[in-house]
Amino acid sequence: MIVEQVTGRTSLEEVDEFCRTERQGPSLVFPAHTAPLDIKFKEDGSAAYVAFHGSWNRSPPDGYRLGKIAFANGQPVANVSDTDAVEYVLENQDTTKCPNACFRPVGLAFDKKGRLFMTSDQSGEIFVITGA
Repeated sequence: MIVEQVTGRTSLEEVDEFCRTERQGPSLVFPAHTAPLDIKFKEDGSAAYVAFHGSWNRSPPDGYRLGKIAFANGQPVANVSDTDAVEYVLENQDTTKCPNACFRPVGLAFDKKGRLFMTSDQSGEIFVITGA
């Protein structure tokens, strides 16, 4: 059992206790199948942008958007249970057409002017987000 090799614990109760006491939980969580593939921070650290690639086998499809998460002092502003932690900057209007007929975010990059570039592997496009 891999968990036993990593934690030295054999029962699920022991593993749960190990995770609660010996590890730090997530600061934020995202819905299943949204597939966050890339994250880039603004130079001043006030926000992180996340490329949610999206699901290919979920009904209804989910993801297929660019999200922005507010940060302060190196941590997300939102609480881990906040369902509105991500502000969606760019979304497909109809995800029922995904993955075949929509953009599908993959990579992100900022240039020296502060513009955010986002690639889409499905559509072959490069998006430029100004005022990010």
